[in-house]
Amino acid sequence: MECEKRKRKYCVALYIRYVAAFFLVFFFSRLLQLWHSVESSFPNDLIIQSLSHLPPNITTHNEKAERNIIFVHVGKAAGETIKNILKAGCLARTARRRQEKCLARLPDSRLSELVSAYFHCFDVPRLKKLKPTSFLFNVRHPVDRALSWYGYIHPDHCKHMATPACKAKWQLKNEDTWVHRFFDCFPTAEEWFLPKTSHCRAIAQQAWKGSLDYREVPLAAHMIANYQHYVNNTIHVLPDSEILVVRTTDLWHDLKALDEWLGGTGRFGRGIEGTAVTHGSHRYANPVLNGTTMFAACCALLPELSVYRDLLAKAANLDQITKDLEREDAVKHCGSESWEELWESCSQLHSS
Repeated sequence: MECEKRKRKYCVALYIRYVAAFFLVFFFSRLLQLWHSVESSFPNDLIIQSLSHLPPNITTHNEKAERNIIFVHVGKAAGETIKNILKAGCLARTARRRQEKCLARLPDSRLSELVSAYFHCFDVPRLKKLKPTSFLFNVRHPVDRALSWYGYIHPDHCKHMATPACKAKWQLKNEDTWVHRFFDCFPTAEEWFLPKTSHCRAIAQQAWKGSLDYREVPLAAHMIANYQHYVNNTIHVLPDSEILVVRTTDLWHDLKALDEWLGGTGRFGRGIEGTAVTHGSHRYANPVLNGTTMFAACCALLPELSVYRDLLAKAANLDQITKDLEREDAVKHCGSESWEELWESCSQLHSS
């Protein structure tokens, strides 16, 4: 009897298991059918559009959190303003008092958290040690950047003895200096891009190409440390690195958008947002070139224009519409309708 009771209990338990398994299979099959019907109700183009706004490289919050960014401070392109909102920028200041003042006013931002190092001019960072994932460039049209440098060191803009303009004014007294030869040939920016003699043209090309030794001509540092110089020491060393860009012409818009894109709030504080930090360039107006001289300047700086265009094209944080508009504006600034037209016209100018 005891054996029969156990057998009946075993059969009942087995029956319950089979029934439960049947209902589980039925339930999950119905759930799967329901999911497919819901998924098919969304049009494919809607799914594609929902992903189209994501940047091409790093797209998720977790991946963004793992970034290690080096700020590449391109001279005469609003880099001092950016430097002031980054902890790495504050720490790069050599004077202790300026460093402490910068840190005291430093706003909290996601951008500042992720920027671990600072690169300006010839203090090249040790990339193998830092292992950056990304490089942040501040960019400006190469001709505008060059004109800013010209005004920056022009002897007529000497106001305070420690400024580059006053150093240039002092060097003018010595005929053996490059500064004397440069301003003897080019008292105006127009003459710099339209040199009248072969002697002056050779001097002009040294600045255009950045082919000087900065230890011998420190006042030309921002022309020597050009876009090609910065790319050679960053992207060419680590070609798989992400490129981030902020434009001088839309500086605060780009900084706020970049901070938000990195997972921050996009806010830097009322006392900081919209401000500009300069080395005195606010005290004078940069030279303005006419159409002919502007075209000549673009041809003189054509290699730099190409690097500038490539940086914009590869910027992970800029959308395609912005890139296209910047590319069009850059070439129209030179008086051409397309890059092909500019290259062809410059080739004709160089061969004449």
